[in-house]
Amino acid sequence: MSIIGTIRNKFTWLLLLLVGFAILAFLLMDGSGPNGNLFGANPTVGNIDGSKVKAISLQKRMTELKDLYPNASDDQLRTTAWNDLIDQQIFSPRFEDLGIAVTKEELSELIRGENPHPYARQMFSSLFPDGQYNAAAVNEFLQTNENSEMIVQQLTTAITDAKIDEKYSSLLRNGINAPKWVAEDEFVKEYKTVDFEYVLLPYTLVDDSEITVTDAELRAYAEENKTKYASDEGFILQYVSFEQKPSKTDTTNQLVEMQSLKTEFAEAQNPEQFAQSQTTIQPNRNQLAINTNIEFQTKETLNTNDEQADKILNAETGSVVGPFVHNGFAYLTKVLEKTTIADSAKVRHILIETNPADPASYATSKELADSLAEELRTDKSKFNDYVQQYSKDQGSIESDGVYEFFPQGQMVPEFNTAAFNNDLGSIEVVETMFGFHILEPISRKGNSQAVKLATIVKGFNASKETLDNAYNQAKTFERESTSEQEFVANAADYGGIKTTPVIDPNANTISGIGQNFQVIRWANNAKVGDVKYFSNTGNNSIVARLDAKSKAGEIDLEANRVELTNEIKKQKKAEILKQRIEENGGASQELATLASKLGRQVQQATEAKFGASGEGVGYEPEVISRMFFSSEGKIDEVLDGRRGLYVVNVKDFGTLPPENNFEQYKTQFTSSMRSKANVSALISQMKKDGIIKDERYKIR
Repeated sequence: MSIIGTIRNKFTWLLLLLVGFAILAFLLMDGSGPNGNLFGANPTVGNIDGSKVKAISLQKRMTELKDLYPNASDDQLRTTAWNDLIDQQIFSPRFEDLGIAVTKEELSELIRGENPHPYARQMFSSLFPDGQYNAAAVNEFLQTNENSEMIVQQLTTAITDAKIDEKYSSLLRNGINAPKWVAEDEFVKEYKTVDFEYVLLPYTLVDDSEITVTDAELRAYAEENKTKYASDEGFILQYVSFEQKPSKTDTTNQLVEMQSLKTEFAEAQNPEQFAQSQTTIQPNRNQLAINTNIEFQTKETLNTNDEQADKILNAETGSVVGPFVHNGFAYLTKVLEKTTIADSAKVRHILIETNPADPASYATSKELADSLAEELRTDKSKFNDYVQQYSKDQGSIESDGVYEFFPQGQMVPEFNTAAFNNDLGSIEVVETMFGFHILEPISRKGNSQAVKLATIVKGFNASKETLDNAYNQAKTFERESTSEQEFVANAADYGGIKTTPVIDPNANTISGIGQNFQVIRWANNAKVGDVKYFSNTGNNSIVARLDAKSKAGEIDLEANRVELTNEIKKQKKAEILKQRIEENGGASQELATLASKLGRQVQQATEAKFGASGEGVGYEPEVISRMFFSSEGKIDEVLDGRRGLYVVNVKDFGTLPPENNFEQYKTQFTSSMRSKANVSALISQMKKDGIIKDERYKIR
């Protein structure tokens, strides 16, 4: 049997062969710091496909990677070493079985040939300032450069992994196909609608006082639905925050200090460089008083109040305005130049998406953008066609890539600068965070007074006295809150308790707290109920309490008690209501007759969608889905719904779209199935199935 046939017949098993290669990420990551992880013992840090992973094995691989990637951080090294071990244990043997490999000849061509791999193009890009790749120049460089052996080794590793991944992914994708009957079912679910009439007996007809639920019933139900109620491995923290923010006195003192910079700033020969050297903190763009998207500021683009904006715009060139406070930051700004600029601009553009972290994607997108721009400079009549064919900006495709007049500062900086400064009618490639824009300024209108500024931004720092007060409060709270009751009671004086969601033992960040390995490391080793003070968590210190720990697969009855109780009550109420229906003639009789006997009404539902809702019935996915593969007419059974029990009569099904729509849908559905065969989903499932158990937190 062919490999493709094998994949079709053993799809589930072969999916486990898909592996993600992390080496490329290392070529693009930057970090610093020595490795430094020396183990006094050799604990088990995980289990991969039945084999224990010892700390020393992980450390050995980290050391090897450190030689290749000296700038990588410990966390980056640890992650890639772990992924390499997964690759070696699970995936590589299967690749060998399938005969997937990269030959020496292929590697030579991909590194030294005329049509190299994108990683090689990226590695040697500095050799070709004109953008024209020259294989002879690469070979000469490799023959003379003292680091050529290391460069070739890095490229060999990265390209081999990428090509094997590419070959296997191609093999896998080509082996996946949606059978017609599956696509037909999904097509029906997507587009079919149903109209029906029904009698509803809501669960509220049975009073809660009539129902009792025992712990044994709760546990039995949870065990029957274990996939829903089983816990992931992790822990939950309760914590109280203690602000370390500057006091009003701190703020006043620092504004006085900033005032003393004005004369030096005014006399600086290079004011922009001086401003950069004096700026101690950079708030995000939405917090800034000065709109960094544009070079020249107008009253509309300054985010200060009107009075402050007028002071800046009316100041003489060379003068310094401030200090003033905006969004918790202090500013001194110097007027460098005054002019008038357009208020708004109209452009058209084509967006070519790319991923800067993926050299292959980046190089391909850049080449496409440059090529299209060159064509459009000689023939602009193709612009609209290229928008429809290539642009990924959904917001402008319908308008042929045109953005009607927009104000200064609305777009990201690079786009804004080109829109307002490039010559009208010019075609240029502009790179932004979204990708490469082939941009043509069409028109501009309006004029406003504008200033170019150099700006010093400083954050306010808490004084030692303020920090000492916060520390003393937190430590007192820690000392007096060792029990859960004390923790809850004392927290009221400090803004109350915050509770995290379940935190994975290997997490890097904690919701609400941020990145803090110290807290995560403590929680992994602490006992439930332990309390500890932590400093330097953003602007706050915290006192944390380990509220709960869970092992993968365990059922936490208390955490799910309310939901489990409601589900069992619903089941018991359903039995009582079904008995009422039977006592009044059963579900097979006419709806009007049954409704009359039960004191209910016959209601109408229209255009209900599979697994969703309908007009006149609301969200009842299970009830609606039950009707989709039945015939029109009475369904002589009682259907359990979200709100109660339903007895239904199917009146009509909506008309499906024509056959050509189905063929298009089948193609899209197959593509969707193929896209789901991804590394992260497989690794996640293998963790859930216990094939991979990650305990690296023990040595972090």
